[in-house]
Amino acid sequence: MERLGFWRRRGAALLLRSRGAASVKAHLPARAAFDIFKAGSIKGVRGEGMPIYRNPLEKGNLYIKFDVEFPENHFAGREALQAIEVFLGEQRSDDFEQWSVGDSVDVVDLLDYDPSSQNRRQEAYHEDEQQPRGSVECAHQ
Repeated sequence: MERLGFWRRRGAALLLRSRGAASVKAHLPARAAFDIFKAGSIKGVRGEGMPIYRNPLEKGNLYIKFDVEFPENHFAGREALQAIEVFLGEQRSDDFEQWSVGDSVDVVDLLDYDPSSQNRRQEAYHEDEQQPRGSVECAHQ
């Protein structure tokens, strides 16, 4: 597995390690805005990983591992919590509607990570690469 900062590459799959939801929040579609990601949970985006060897038009999957650190109960007093609320702003359900889909925003579905299905796909690609390729020969007359 090749490490690229917060990114890791495993075959055609690209894994992203996210610390906290703030960096991901702006990119999540509205339907996923209120999903709860537990520490260590992994979600995938189909077809957004690394290009497949010898088939650059097809891509592997992108997997995101969420490292979430929750504070202990009663970690702050009322004044501190109000200051945090002012800093974060009022939560509204339409916050994600302000993002327009275009060059810098893609709407994708987050899938649950299933390592066994990823292994089956990689095995199929390896089988394709290992099969001998026949060449066309000219018939002698």
